Amino acid sequence: MFIHSRTPERVQQIQNKYHIQNASCSFDDVLNWQPNVVFILTPPALHAPMAERVLSMGVDVFLENPATTSAEETLRLAEVAEQNQRVLMVGMNRRFAPINVQAKKMWGERCASLAYFEKHRAKPFHPNLFVHVNEEWIHTIDLMRFLCGEARAIETIFKADNRFLHNA
Repeated sequence: MFIHSRTPERVQQIQNKYHIQNASCSFDDVLNWQPNVVFILTPPALHAPMAERVLSMGVDVFLENPATTSAEETLRLAEVAEQNQRVLMVGMNRRFAPINVQAKKMWGERCASLAYFEKHRAKPFHPNLFVHVNEEWIHTIDLMRFLCGEARAIETIFKADNRFLHNA
């Protein structure tokens, strides 16, 4: 196993917590280690360039959702994966957060006819509506699907002003 992070403090923290010897702040070091698979759990804007580089080297990739910041980037990654006969997987690592695992166990296999989920932030921090939907709502929707099963209809009500979403 090899850990990569952009900051030395984070690398050291992960190494200490999980007793991992191989770690670096250089993504090149990760690739020089010749991994079989790379998990990319970075801000979405970094997904496409990192994943394309890894897939082109013949390495399988897991991307945290959202896969990329555009449909065009995601399609490009799918093409690169196919050309190199590699696996490109997109998933939600938040499903495995201890509190969500506990909630799933408590909920069991019960079917929900109506579910209402809210996510609150102390203050808005996304620069625009697209980023907010792509990086926040998608996780709330996935958590609802994880806990309650597939939905027939999803509706959200919000108020938007110049730069911020309220009650979203």
